[in-house]
Amino acid sequence: MSKSLVEFKRFLTKSAPTLSEHEKKLANLILGGFDEVASVGTAGGRRGKVLAKLIVAKGEAAPSALEIVADEAKANEREIVRLTKLEVEHFRGFSERHTFEFKNPYTFVYGPNGTGKSSLCEALEYGLLASIHEADSKRIPVSDYIRNATSRKSAKPVLYGDTARENGIEV
Repeated sequence: MSKSLVEFKRFLTKSAPTLSEHEKKLANLILGGFDEVASVGTAGGRRGKVLAKLIVAKGEAAPSALEIVADEAKANEREIVRLTKLEVEHFRGFSERHTFEFKNPYTFVYGPNGTGKSSLCEALEYGLLASIHEADSKRIPVSDYIRNATSRKSAKPVLYGDTARENGIEV
């Protein structure tokens, strides 16, 4: 089972008590077609179009009760409750070592084109999911996709987070 699916199930397990009947139906549609939904990118509304087709084809028949196997939703016992730090070097637009610390509940990223906003987001994606959707969709090996053009090197980003009991553990 993909890490993305595990995380989605964990999210649904926590959110289930507050979800409406329609939200639960949509969640069941996504669970049933997760591979299809996850395999398309979001550019140009592609993922939304896949979801719309699922809703038209199976929306009325979707169950309004979530049935998620508890073992699947709790695949990682050391659940990260907060991301604290990201270290990148030789990753996409970052040739030198950079450390991003997430000290506040929200982090806003802004800057002119070419300053590393997308590289930062892809480093987070890789740190959380061990893959980058854009590289997968273009069928480019991740080691080639993350290679820095200046240094000609590639290194995996290191992401740290806190659990309910431990601080600063590697994700």
